[in-house]
Amino acid sequence: MKRHEKILVPLAGDETDKNIILWASMIARLSASKEVHFVNFNHKFVWESKNRGENWMESALEFEIESELLESVEKYWRGPKATEVIFHVESGKDMLHYFLEKTANLEADLVILGKEVLGASLAIRMIRKSTCSILMLPEDSEPKISSLMIPTDFSLHSNYAVEIAAAFAKSLKIPEINSYHSYNLGNKMFKSTTAESLLIDLCKEHAESEHEHFYSDFEETGVTIKTHNEFNNHTALAINEYAENSKADLVILSCRGSNSDSAWFLGSVSENLLRHATRPVLAVKHKGTGAEMLEKYLRGDSAETEIETKTIKTAEAATVEALRA
Repeated sequence: MKRHEKILVPLAGDETDKNIILWASMIARLSASKEVHFVNFNHKFVWESKNRGENWMESALEFEIESELLESVEKYWRGPKATEVIFHVESGKDMLHYFLEKTANLEADLVILGKEVLGASLAIRMIRKSTCSILMLPEDSEPKISSLMIPTDFSLHSNYAVEIAAAFAKSLKIPEINSYHSYNLGNKMFKSTTAESLLIDLCKEHAESEHEHFYSDFEETGVTIKTHNEFNNHTALAINEYAENSKADLVILSCRGSNSDSAWFLGSVSENLLRHATRPVLAVKHKGTGAEMLEKYLRGDSAETEIETKTIKTAEAATVEALRA
């Protein structure tokens, strides 16, 4: 199993923390993690105390929040005794900036993020910019992994997702992994004079052939990969529907971008998948991906801010287009 030596876990300080802590415990056991950092980011006590000029109130509220955080983690933590559990209570206006900076400073290998802790849009921005993999948990995600799913488009960047899925399967003795591919005719096929039914059949044959060929390189992993191909014009929605119907405990998604130039572009399908996900999604990327761009962003370079704005607008436009279709 791939080692996640340092894990960062944002907590909300409410009932949603239970499953997040249990997931962190499970991953820490699988990875023999050295450190797990639990963080509560709180706006309220800063606003109350600093606007009134009462520093003692800030200290008192921070102590109270840290005590509640400690109590909650002690109640639900099931991780290894050798893992060092560290607590942080932080405050400020820019939550995203803080978590990205914390991830970089800790050199974290994984962030376990409740989708409701940051909200879907902020969570996606975190996944886009982070220099490590992120496990995003929708609310009430049961802390178990007995069924794995990989959405694939047969591209090179999908290989890493297969490697991670195989490691999970071996460690947890899961007999097979479900690999899902959604295909369609594309935007330009309407110009073709060939019957639509024949085009769909040709696409199906191509998808089946490519799917089998893609996994031929992974036969030596010793893990059985079951392939599924489906015609659907709405790829992200189709992936989420298949994950829900197959009761996947974990969807392993490879992020696009292995260098600083492409690291922030997840692709519209990935962003829509994450936005509407109802099952846990592990968005995997090689540690350190996009580190140079993140450093510039944290410094406030205008060029990186402009890139982010364009990326968000592109993703939003793709979402609107998918819903209209």
